[in-house]
Amino acid sequence: MGNKLEISDDILWGKLVKSWATGNNYVAPNRPAPAIPRSQEELLAQAADIGLTLTFPDGMVGLEIIQYSSQTAVIKLPPKSMVEAAEAEFEKPDARRI
Repeated sequence: MGNKLEISDDILWGKLVKSWATGNNYVAPNRPAPAIPRSQEELLAQAADIGLTLTFPDGMVGLEIIQYSSQTAVIKLPPKSMVEAAEAEFEKPDARRI
């Protein structure tokens, strides 16, 4: 694990995401589209099946995939802990202020 999400092949990742979104298999068109994964384990298994390597940040254990309609506004909120950590960084004496 590490500090950020790492994806070994952006093109293959994009094809996998398009497959979930459309129900058409962009990775292997002669096979059914993969099901939308509901856990990191399912996602990692799908990735391994197509030769894609994903590495999640330390401590990231959950997975949430959301598909919404074009008529829906989506506001993604950051985790409370990330907001509080950023605020703490801004309070340090050497913090950059713009």
